[in-house]
Amino acid sequence: MFGHFEANLASGERLWWDECNPDWIAGVAGTGTPFYTRLIPGGLGQVPGLTERLAAGGLIVDSACGAGAGLVRLAQHFPACRLVGVDGDAHSIELARARVAEAGLADLSG
Repeated sequence: MFGHFEANLASGERLWWDECNPDWIAGVAGTGTPFYTRLIPGGLGQVPGLTERLAAGGLIVDSACGAGAGLVRLAQHFPACRLVGVDGDAHSIELARARVAEAGLADLSG
């Protein structure tokens, strides 16, 4: 992955996640957990009124949900919200479905 950056910066070509090795995706997913731990709820609490609004419910769409770490944290901290995770990579979506189901938060009908 990192070997492609220099060449791709010059050309603007993008490496899609669905072209990555599943082990790479799993490794990246593991590194995101500390980010979500800081972001939810602490980081979101820095935006005036946001946590109160999320606590009241609503729809949250994570448009790059990856392996679902953020979805799980959001669902645990804002249970009145409905969450939808989408991603351009089928392997990441499967990881997210498994993580959400393992957390007991899944409504996998959609």
